[in-house]
Amino acid sequence: MRLVTYVSVDDRQPLESITKLCRESFRIEKAMTELVLGARQEGRTWTEIGGALGTTKQAAWGRFVRGPLGERFDEHEAT
Repeated sequence: MRLVTYVSVDDRQPLESITKLCRESFRIEKAMTELVLGARQEGRTWTEIGGALGTTKQAAWGRFVRGPLGERFDEHEAT
């Protein structure tokens, strides 16, 4: 996977800038979800994924399994 991103925002146009950042943020979250799914399919634990994100396994699990793309995960609790 390759994700290249560049967002130019203008603080004189805050609403347009917010829209741009939200759109880009969703693209990044989608890519991150794909990578987390791949890590889980490789047998990586939520502890390892949380460590890569700089957070706990519970926070990582909640972010992805309960997140906007959570239906992609077939899990009910952090392991």
